[in-house]
Amino acid sequence: MRSAPLLALAALASAGTALPSRAATSWLAPSRATPTSTVPAFDLTDVAFKEKLKKAVASGKKPELESLVHGDSTQAAAWILRLSEVLLDRDDPNEKALRDGLVEGWAAAIQSNYPTKIADYLKSLDDAKRRTRTDLRKRLTQAWNDLEQNRDQKDGLMFVQTAEELDLLAGAFETEGDLYSASEAHIALAMCLDEPLRGTDAEPHKAWIHWTRVAELRGQLELKDERFAEAEKRRADLAKKGYDKPDGPAAGPDKGGEKGGEKGGKAGKGGEVPAGPATPPSEGGNPVTVALTFEALASPDAFVRPCYQADEIYALWNPMPLAAKGSTSKFDRLGADSPVLHRLGSSDLRFDVDFDGKGDGPADQKIGLTGTLTPFRLQIGKGESARPWAFFAVTGIEKDVFQGIGVNLQSTDASMTIYTLSAASVVGNLAGTPIRLIDDSMDGVYGSEILTFGYGGLANGSFQPEMDSIVVGAAKRARPWSQYQEVGGSWWKFEAGSKGKEVHATPAKLETGILKLEVKGLPPNCLVVRGANELKDAYFDLVEGGAKGLAVPAGRYSLFYGEVSKGKKSQLVKALILPGRASGNYDVRAGATTVVTLGAPYGFDFTARNDAGKVTIVGQSVVVTGSGGERYERAWNCVPRPEVSWRKKGSKKGTAAGKLSAITDQESLYKRGNQGWLDVWFPLDLEFDAKGAGDVEIQLVDEKHKLFGKVESAWKE
Repeated sequence: MRSAPLLALAALASAGTALPSRAATSWLAPSRATPTSTVPAFDLTDVAFKEKLKKAVASGKKPELESLVHGDSTQAAAWILRLSEVLLDRDDPNEKALRDGLVEGWAAAIQSNYPTKIADYLKSLDDAKRRTRTDLRKRLTQAWNDLEQNRDQKDGLMFVQTAEELDLLAGAFETEGDLYSASEAHIALAMCLDEPLRGTDAEPHKAWIHWTRVAELRGQLELKDERFAEAEKRRADLAKKGYDKPDGPAAGPDKGGEKGGEKGGKAGKGGEVPAGPATPPSEGGNPVTVALTFEALASPDAFVRPCYQADEIYALWNPMPLAAKGSTSKFDRLGADSPVLHRLGSSDLRFDVDFDGKGDGPADQKIGLTGTLTPFRLQIGKGESARPWAFFAVTGIEKDVFQGIGVNLQSTDASMTIYTLSAASVVGNLAGTPIRLIDDSMDGVYGSEILTFGYGGLANGSFQPEMDSIVVGAAKRARPWSQYQEVGGSWWKFEAGSKGKEVHATPAKLETGILKLEVKGLPPNCLVVRGANELKDAYFDLVEGGAKGLAVPAGRYSLFYGEVSKGKKSQLVKALILPGRASGNYDVRAGATTVVTLGAPYGFDFTARNDAGKVTIVGQSVVVTGSGGERYERAWNCVPRPEVSWRKKGSKKGTAAGKLSAITDQESLYKRGNQGWLDVWFPLDLEFDAKGAGDVEIQLVDEKHKLFGKVESAWKE
């Protein structure tokens, strides 16, 4: 068995000392591949494709040309255009051979008149029209570049300016008869307006219009390539949500249990409300000051709360590391309000409550740790900021299990880790209804700013939000802290940032609709959505609404946070729910019902590298996904280990490549060094040989995942 100091590092690497996302990324959130858009960039002709084309033409084999077009029909279409432009300017026998071979492959693979239509269009251009087209194409290339450069920065004004330019270009190309370039402009315009790139600022009905136009224009050209398929799929997905209607699919008021307020109607799945609620919330009375009294929580699971750590898996709690006698530690998130913890002896632990730099004064607090999870009450802050606070604490045991690996987390004279979880809450009464505020973020403030953290177990680009919560009335569920809350049948606007003595609430006037959660497969413990615009500080747990749905202020919402789990104690398996790139928005209109659909069928998102036929599945990129575009991350006790199959792109039959494995013993773990503790959250990389196959597609399948059951990805390049 390994020594405790090394094993304490496991808890640090996987649980608590992560940096907020607004800080620099630390070793706790290692660099991984970043997913890219599903839509390829502007029709930039790829030199690598041309080299493949040369080899296929040189072989003189029609199947090779057909396979090349099948493998990347969008590049084939772009090269047909490019080579036709070259031949229009000069008679080049080498380029002509390539174009003729590509046209032959197109005829075999796609069987359409696209090459002829392109050739006829180019031949119809006189000198003036050619100059006009050249200028427009340069502007289109620049607009695409602007869009790509703004993908990460997401500057709203830049998106607006780019969209205006693309709208002009799309119309100009259609006027000039260049349907191919017009469709490319509409693709970029659709992306500028759609949810995957714009989030809560999206205008999905306008995006639907442009995706539809892409399909129409490419259809006129008989260009049924991958871009055409992507446009058809996306416009169909938007139409299913009701975005094919100018005013969105707003359902009518709920009357007598009829869905959508109309006989036989369906609840709406979102409408277009890009500017926020039609009637923004406003004050409806004078502010009320609620006096608060401190009261520690009785147990970690006293309430169901939106907090990934709030269970008895103490190794995932926030750690306080100590070394030998004389070492110190503190609650980092409390900042200057945290008294320092001194280790005066092997088990003599004292908090320097009087802030004199020592832990041996008569006012300093000694804590005695046992195996019982009881709350420790502590005085934090100095002077007027002094106030009570509480936390659960425990030390590790000799024989424990971390992600299925036997570990020793027991303290020694040389090393000790104390695992802590907030037990701090304050109670009061608002208009006759009891309320309880819980400091889940462990910063000594109730209703504080939400920070996101890069813990182990999160894929590249993902962060875990941590938020305070509030219990209303006699509920056993804690809601996420929210600026707007319904208390005692009335809506209130809360003032955040209380230090536990009082909280201010003002009656609010607002219109409401219903957000209804429909889940296939595993039901979540909580599912939190966040508002946009005027509701950007509003958070609601849709699980609270049950089968009838939850009343929320009218406006736009997006997926923010959730949890799923099975089992208890050592048998517990769980995962976070986080929004993915494919997650959409949910628009709620006054008196209408909007459905949020998540869950099965489950799939996998992953990244693969193909280096000259040596294919690598990147284990730390493998994440379970759901039907609503959601991602399930930080999988505890249920690391995915799917079977991998591959096939040559364009073919139908797959070949088994093996099964992703995971670290299951300490020896394997320690061979990987400190990084190993991050690796236990993911399957390991898998390499396989696909030499000679060219571009390949990969599928991951887990028939009996411990948490989700069957998980099957689509074939992915």
